[in-house]
Amino acid sequence: MNVSIKGIDNEFFVLQLDARGIFVSTRSACKINDEAPSHVILSLGKSATEARESIRFSLGRTTTQKDLDYTVGVIKKILES
Repeated sequence: MNVSIKGIDNEFFVLQLDARGIFVSTRSACKINDEAPSHVILSLGKSATEARESIRFSLGRTTTQKDLDYTVGVIKKILES
């Protein structure tokens, strides 16, 4: 799942989430060392700036409602600060 949050520095946001035990990415695993904006986000008609405001979340079978609630709560706190 990809989420864009207008005006954020996605690299800083990823570090903030990581510090709270939430592991996300700013790009797909195959492009992890590529500095260019996500070609997938660009192909959706978004700008390079918008692509740099996006964060990729991976969900799996073991992801629980509790995990999602925690993540949403943490995101709210980060955005409020």
